[in-house]
Amino acid sequence: MELHTPDFKLLCASLKVPHFRLSDPAATATTLREAMAVKGPAIVEVDMSAWGPFATKFAGPPKKKG
Repeated sequence: MELHTPDFKLLCASLKVPHFRLSDPAATATTLREAMAVKGPAIVEVDMSAWGPFATKFAGPPKKKG
């Protein structure tokens, strides 16, 4: 089964929740400040590819043996 990244902007629009997309590491403080200024919930979507590759590969959560 292929899992795809949801369209967070569209999801937020359907819930009437403000959406912020962080795709420039230099804009982190500004984006978080804007999101935190919202009265009520807000979603900050972080484009992790903007920060570059992960230092180590993520193999997923641990699985219980047995």
